Amino acid sequence: MDPRSFTFEGGETAIVHAVVDGLRMYWIERDGPFRAVLVFRIGMADEPLPKRGICHLVEHLAIAPETRLYSYNGWSSPDDTGFWAEGTRDEALGYLTSVAAGLRELPVDRFETEKRILATEGQNSGNSMPTVLLRSRCGARGYGRPSFEEFGLYRLSPQEAQEWADRYFVAENAVLFMSGAPPEGFTLELRRGEAQPLPAPTSIDRLALPTSIEMGQGAVGAGMMVERGPVTGIALATLRATATQRLRYELGHSYTVWSDYQLIGASEAHLTVGADCMDAGAVDVLSTLAEVIDRLAEDGPDTAALALEVERFRRMLQDPLDLLLWAASASLIGVSLEELDEQNRGLAGIGPADVAAVIREGAARMIMLLPNGVAAPAGRFHPYPHFSPRAVEGRMVRPAGLRRWLGLRSAGIVVGDEGVSAVYANGNITTIAWDDVEAVLDWNDGTVGLIGCDGDHFPVPPQVFGASGVAKVREAVEQHLAPELRVPMP
Repeated sequence: MDPRSFTFEGGETAIVHAVVDGLRMYWIERDGPFRAVLVFRIGMADEPLPKRGICHLVEHLAIAPETRLYSYNGWSSPDDTGFWAEGTRDEALGYLTSVAAGLRELPVDRFETEKRILATEGQNSGNSMPTVLLRSRCGARGYGRPSFEEFGLYRLSPQEAQEWADRYFVAENAVLFMSGAPPEGFTLELRRGEAQPLPAPTSIDRLALPTSIEMGQGAVGAGMMVERGPVTGIALATLRATATQRLRYELGHSYTVWSDYQLIGASEAHLTVGADCMDAGAVDVLSTLAEVIDRLAEDGPDTAALALEVERFRRMLQDPLDLLLWAASASLIGVSLEELDEQNRGLAGIGPADVAAVIREGAARMIMLLPNGVAAPAGRFHPYPHFSPRAVEGRMVRPAGLRRWLGLRSAGIVVGDEGVSAVYANGNITTIAWDDVEAVLDWNDGTVGLIGCDGDHFPVPPQVFGASGVAKVREAVEQHLAPELRVPMP
């Protein structure tokens, strides 16, 4: 170990860092309980749809189910998976040592039990606003995947989970940060491998921005894609503060205004700002939030509001643990301490026009999430591409029996060489090209379903199309698609 010390300009806390057996380690000297966090740059956005949930499963399996006197847990997010513990130094580092051993050899005897636990957990969890907005933008690839069910829990084998852990839960793809120095000679026996970049951004075909989508109730939100830079976080903080002042304190339309910052690929970020509302007041919240975005995009914040948010950020970095988290998280995606320090020094030169430029870019690439039944302002947003412009050419599989004559005569499934289309009785069409299929869902009652890369999906149930009709679709699916796309649904 060859530890080196680094202090940010104007700061007081020294961050010590070293690389030990391929693992980047960061620590500060701090009184109080010892906290240790091990983070891997692999998450839900990296998982192919039939393996959704594999990071979550590996995380659960790596934590031995035993009684402990200290605090500990793990997590899986869109772009990372990690483990943490807080107690004495021996307890926290002993826990991570146990995790490392579990990752090297996942416990097969707990495999089915943990899958059931996670499936139960998934039934009781819902999608967040940022997750919904990212799915509306990215579809079923990359950062849109976290909004989908953890399909991997229905089909993953112990071997697949171990291969995933061996490839991604490795020293070079991880960062360990601690609230104190590790003991001399300390190392985590992780497998060796390669660092992983953040997933590249994806976009739904025919998505014209800005756009809006109606979904759920009780909240209005905006998701904005922007180039990542030193001003990005300050711009989001300013937007949230301005919206809070207007929506809560001046107009009383919302109780809570929140925000979210999600890294996207090598150079972009997805910014979310949302506000809760009564359904009857959703239109007022929508118009006010849009007004705040427009004003900041035009003029930026006033200098006092901007100075407050810059100072808030600087004070956050005066907290040793927040500073350590900031530095280690940046290291995980390849940003050095020196680069962070340069960004930190650049805060003094940020002006209202810089914030306005970020908000203006975000507004041009915005998706507005509205409660069901709330119409977007006329002329402001492009229509969201809920359906496809055409069906594939091929053989039509029509509803069977009486259903065909009870209003479904024009509906059916078109199966062709380029893909498959669902044609609905009202004339709408959902087309999924074979090359764009992300998962094939297979139910016990014979129903087969397809999910395309844009998030388009539809089932083909025997109750509607008959056993022979479903068999025709299955035949085409087996001809055109790889078996690893299949998910046996419970």
